[in-house]
This record gives sequence, C-alpha cells and structure tokens, in this order.
Amino acid sequence: EEIAAFRFSGRPISLRAQITRVEPEVTVAARVHALLGESRLLIRHDLSLNAAKAAIYALELTPQSGFSVAEVQGDGVTDWKTAEGKLTVSFNQRVLGDHKLSVSLEQALTNTPSEFSILPLRVTGATKETASIGAGSTAGVQLKTATLDGVREVPTTALTERSDEL
Repeated sequence: EEIAAFRFSGRPISLRAQITRVEPEVTVAARVHALLGESRLLIRHDLSLNAAKAAIYALELTPQSGFSVAEVQGDGVTDWKTAEGKLTVSFNQRVLGDHKLSVSLEQALTNTPSEFSILPLRVTGATKETASIGAGSTAGVQLKTATLDGVREVPTTALTERSDEL
C-alpha cells in the first residue's frame, strides 16, 4: 500500500522512514453450548472472530481449567496444541476479516456435580469479547441457575442456534 510519494531533482538524495509494526485488532463474539451428562460435561465454544488492521496466523486461547480440549474446527486450521493451560491454534494462511472457529472442551465426571461453572474461552490480545452461554442436560438431570457473575440471565428464546439447551 502506498502512503507517500517523493520527487527529487538533485543528487545525492536521502530519505528516512520510520517503521512500526501494525498490530492486529481481534474481536470475538462467542456462542457457548454446555451439556451436562451423567459421566461428562461438554462445552462447545463457537467463535466469530474478526481480525482487523493486520492478519493473524495463530491464535492463543485460555480454556477453562479442569477441561481437556477435545476438538478444534475451522477453515484453515492446520494444527492446534495445548501447553501450560493455553491452546494455540495455527492457520494455514493469514486470517484477516471475519473467521469462524469451534472449540470443544470436555470434563470427565465420576459423580454428577451439585454445581459447576461455565466460563467463556478467553482469546489472548482480543480488544473486545462478548459471549452468549446456554446450558442443557441429559434426561434425568435438572439444571437451575445458582449464581451469576458478570452476566445476566436471558430467556432461552433469545439465544441463537439453540441446540442442546433447554
């Protein structure tokens, strides 16, 4: 991209330019689906990413502790790995603009817990993050809201793409 033009009429010439790296601005809107069963808790994070100003080739996320990453899906995802509580997702080409990513987490349960927490997947360096969370359970297990921290309860009809939620 051209940002300046110069004309010279004598020699020798000299031009100094200041170079700064343009950092990407990543925003994330998440739809979180949670399903509690008798033997495991599944949480799927459907992320709508937007990378502006500069492209990204990888993304670092922080999954909820106590969960293992079961699957990562999305266009151009070549590899993903977990280390030291972080999930790194690599893409085969630069990501600029809107992009979809789905991350599935699971936690094995020996007994059905009396209470559990659902946290959104944090994206390192994101300038804005929003999330809609829905929770459901298998037959024989009833869910009720215990406490809310930094969120507000909405009717299930307000959720987009309802699947396993009640």
